[in-house]
Amino acid sequence: MMKLFILPYMVGSRAVKQIKNGTRAKVIKLIGSKWKPKPNKIVINWGTSAPPLNVGTQVINKAEAVASATNKLTAFVKMQAAGISIPEWTANKEVAKEWFDKHKKCVVFCRTKLRSSGGDGIVIATSKEELVNATLYTLRVKKVEEYRVHIFTSNVIDVVKKKLRNGAQNNPNRSPYIRNLENGWVFAHDNVDCPNNVKEEALKAVNALGLDFGAVDIAVNKEGKAVVFEVNTAPGLENFDTIEAYVTAFNNYKKQKEEEQYAKKLFQQRNNLFNLY
Repeated sequence: MMKLFILPYMVGSRAVKQIKNGTRAKVIKLIGSKWKPKPNKIVINWGTSAPPLNVGTQVINKAEAVASATNKLTAFVKMQAAGISIPEWTANKEVAKEWFDKHKKCVVFCRTKLRSSGGDGIVIATSKEELVNATLYTLRVKKVEEYRVHIFTSNVIDVVKKKLRNGAQNNPNRSPYIRNLENGWVFAHDNVDCPNNVKEEALKAVNALGLDFGAVDIAVNKEGKAVVFEVNTAPGLENFDTIEAYVTAFNNYKKQKEEEQYAKKLFQQRNNLFNLY
């Protein structure tokens, strides 16, 4: 019998509790753990890039893949090499300055942190003078629609769409450039008709980063092209449908591994009997 465990980057996160309840998995504590890896233990790595213990070989989302995905510069390098459609980017401030000469009404996101979420560490520049020293610069994509596509073992398990919450448009402090919860943007399941090219690009992005699962933030521009922004390895699970999608995926994965284990054991038993005769 296979057993599920969760290795979280943040033990008390709501998503971890939801997965734990749905899969009956046990949570591995990062500090003071008495963990011992065994062949029947399957570890769900929920966003941990450098686990402080030997988790074993049965790991869903290897730590090195999570490390690549959560570092925005490394992720862009890997996705670009794989031919994934991503925003125009540079690590060179002088190149970012040239964008203002090249593009009309240019907006540049200066990322002072490579590992962050929710817009943390982003300085928005609408002119050369507003550019700050940063480790990564990305050119704004003029989005028509934005989605979060949840992928598990090369399958789309759920899709949500970013929508502006009712009344949020009246907030005078709302940024027109960053679509996060603070600015009134939420993920919704209602009337989501996600284009096939969005799903295809999301699948390619997860595979390019070497992940088993991930939540891909991806937009459609005015030309209908899908553009990947990032792949989340510990996404917030905003609603019941998304929670159920992950719980079902993890439980099915466990069942599949149990069937493989049983088939292997049966094969060995038959071989042993054959050798006796």
